[in-house]
Amino acid sequence: MLNVPDIQEAAAAALKDADDEYYLCGYFAADKTIQISELRERMARHLPGYMIPAHFVQLDKMPLTPNGKLNRQLLPAPV
Repeated sequence: MLNVPDIQEAAAAALKDADDEYYLCGYFAADKTIQISELRERMARHLPGYMIPAHFVQLDKMPLTPNGKLNRQLLPAPV
């Protein structure tokens, strides 16, 4: 995701759905609104399908711990 213009920070997390199945969720921080379809298309040019997140969440900034590391516990669930 970091290869996409305007995306400053990115992370991915494996989450469980209601059926206890894992799926990949991509989180990113950008200065402007990024179209998810464009993001998915750009990623598909470089990654196999199983590495492309099923859901994406755009944030103003990534939540950090006091030590400056990504605070995964504060990443919101996708809608």
